[in-house]
Amino acid sequence: MRQFAFALLMLALQLVPVSAQDQWRDFRADADGFVVSLPQEPTVTSRRIKDTKATQSMFLIEKGELAYLVSVVHMEKGTGPKNPDLKYFQNLMKNYTEGSKTTLRTSKSATIAGKPGIDGISDAGDSAHQVQIFASGDRVYMVIYVGPKGQENSADATRFRNSFKLLN
Repeated sequence: MRQFAFALLMLALQLVPVSAQDQWRDFRADADGFVVSLPQEPTVTSRRIKDTKATQSMFLIEKGELAYLVSVVHMEKGTGPKNPDLKYFQNLMKNYTEGSKTTLRTSKSATIAGKPGIDGISDAGDSAHQVQIFASGDRVYMVIYVGPKGQENSADATRFRNSFKLLN
């Protein structure tokens, strides 16, 4: 009987990581044009940007020292960047680091969700911000993972970033 109980305990312990991974699910934001895999339902907020007609929608999960954020800036119809280049994205990255009070460690041009953009890492204290920025039509997207330094390429961070897709 004791061996059976031990075997059940071992089986239960093996299932714990699987059930934790199973909590991840696709989150679809039709109005904002994307789908992404997240560990739980995000808090959704929206705001007008200063005195413009542009708005920003934010989809945020904060779990202790971890954060998952998708930010979508909706510009006025027809005012989005026509052919954004690396300099355009570097400026947006600079705005992000200044606004988040982080220091840019590294950045490079990247293809994100099939679009040209920038991928960067910025630091604040013991945390690192993995930031991807790209534009599509009249929208600018930021996909951001925040976690302890050295965790930028952890399984969850990678899963989050790689799961981001634009809807057609």
